[in-house]
Amino acid sequence: MKWKRLGLILLRFTILFAVSATLVGGFWFHAELYKLGLPAIMVAGPIIVILMILAFRFAISGEFRLVMKPKMSLAFEFNDIEKVRHGVKTSMLRKPQGSRDIKPGSVVTAKIKGRDVGICNVRIIGIDRKYLADFEQNDLISLGIVSEAELSDLWTGLGGQMDEGEYSELVFFEPLGKEKRT
Repeated sequence: MKWKRLGLILLRFTILFAVSATLVGGFWFHAELYKLGLPAIMVAGPIIVILMILAFRFAISGEFRLVMKPKMSLAFEFNDIEKVRHGVKTSMLRKPQGSRDIKPGSVVTAKIKGRDVGICNVRIIGIDRKYLADFEQNDLISLGIVSEAELSDLWTGLGGQMDEGEYSELVFFEPLGKEKRT
């Protein structure tokens, strides 16, 4: 594992060196490119700039992507957004995710389901993975609900079946800009 990481670091620094050398050499080639005429400059210039940007992005992030990864977000129902903003709803129920992209301490955007507009930022406090049978009254209150019937409706809305053996994730968060409630 260490050799693979070392190889990736070496590759990234090699690419940074090559891009830097190309940019320094570009000053000399710039004068030579004018001799080829305007059409050559209009075609070659943007291609070289795009390649330089892609190379820098790979060297900095270690990932080759034409489109950058969007910021992490949590999608809420329209009715829950005000509860999230004011700290009444402090957790979110979701099906277990294969990849653990959201980690405690990270800041994510709260969005309305189906819309791409961020409403507010929240800090992830923790993630609790538990069976539905193990839910306690405090878990229900943090979800902004008061009964197991509402939990059942919430879980079936996520595409699950209300079975005590179902495994879920509770994502605990706090809105940013508010004082912590004790």
